Amino acid sequence: MTFVSSKNLKTVQTGLLYFTDEFGTKNWGAIFASVSICVIPMLIMYLFLNKRVIEGMTAGSTKG
Repeated sequence: MTFVSSKNLKTVQTGLLYFTDEFGTKNWGAIFASVSICVIPMLIMYLFLNKRVIEGMTAGSTKG
């Protein structure tokens, strides 16, 4: 839960709740486009750092 009252300071995930029209129905096209724009940079970064992420996850699993 966020305690920010200004719409300009809210996070992207919280801002996705406001994609409704005047009758309260969801604008699924805008929601999907926004989610895609938010997820694609994280996926690209993961693809470049995949080896380091896996090394970090397995580093603590071995003894010695």
